[in-house]
Amino acid sequence: MGRLDLIARTPEGRDYLARVMLNGLDGPIKANGGRYNFSMPSFRRLNDEQLSLILNWLIERGATKPAPHIGPEIFAKARETEIGSNRVYDLREKLAAEGQIP
Repeated sequence: MGRLDLIARTPEGRDYLARVMLNGLDGPIKANGGRYNFSMPSFRRLNDEQLSLILNWLIERGATKPAPHIGPEIFAKARETEIGSNRVYDLREKLAAEGQIP
């Protein structure tokens, strides 16, 4: 928490966050100056409204006011193409290299 609002500022960031929730994430990442190697499971079993509520609650904990909002439609679009958690990791690396993930 505390950075999701920054990631959710762009359409690419919102798509990435939806894909993390839907497909999980595996691999070493850098966040808030620390390095982590973990696995986050998929929450695909939840519906788009539930995913939106959870992620928006987390986003609202950040400093950005008003907080970016991720609607159920973003999950519905991301749900159209199921990708593995390793591909979500690749997407994260690409966005990080572009400066879209702080």
